[in-house]
Amino acid sequence: MELTNRQKDILEGIVSEYIKQACPVSSQMLQELHDFGVSPATLRNEMMFLSRQGFLRKPHASSGRVPTDGGYRFFVDEILEKKQRIEENSKLQEALAGDMPDALEFAAFGARNLAQLSSGLVAMSLESSGILWKEGWEELLEEPEFEDQGSIKSFARFLGDFEKNVQTLEAGSEIQVFIGKENPFSRINEFSIMIAGCDTSEHGKGIAAILGPKRMAYTKNIKALNAFKDIWKKNKRN
Repeated sequence: MELTNRQKDILEGIVSEYIKQACPVSSQMLQELHDFGVSPATLRNEMMFLSRQGFLRKPHASSGRVPTDGGYRFFVDEILEKKQRIEENSKLQEALAGDMPDALEFAAFGARNLAQLSSGLVAMSLESSGILWKEGWEELLEEPEFEDQGSIKSFARFLGDFEKNVQTLEAGSEIQVFIGKENPFSRINEFSIMIAGCDTSEHGKGIAAILGPKRMAYTKNIKALNAFKDIWKKNKRN
């Protein structure tokens, strides 16, 4: 069903606030943080409509709303459609601008710097090396989703499924985002992953990925991954 511009704005506002706040978003909170130009009653009605359409859910009877997988999917598609990118990111440019001897060092160094600019675990693989670089564990495990051991174990299994299938994944130059059940390589549906492909003359195809909870900073991560892809292309090693 096609949403009105107002409904789109409200849904984007709820997803954005939930990503930032990590708690259900109430109509009162939304009213205080955003100016949609509508009355509180109208805002509540719009939130109820978005819930009936499957974009939001109420985890508790008296709580606010949180996004469903469908709500996240709408949010991500809006970002990708707008093709938001990091404007010349001086930190990433500076870090990766040095003369490195080969693609292996560039990939390892790139993974570390991409992890600093994104929100999630960065994983990078080159077809010929058999190496999977992983950076960003410390920041990832500080997210509230990983306060219990069960979530950490689930993510470890999710990462293991990714490692087993990374060489079979069809990653094009455009960023692909898989949310929850959309993941093609794992039955664990609590997490999201974004993947982009990159080529090197010496080491064949490579994959750069960001993994994390569904409540990840999609806008920030998509922009960072796009910036990294641009730099990788400019610094393609022979």
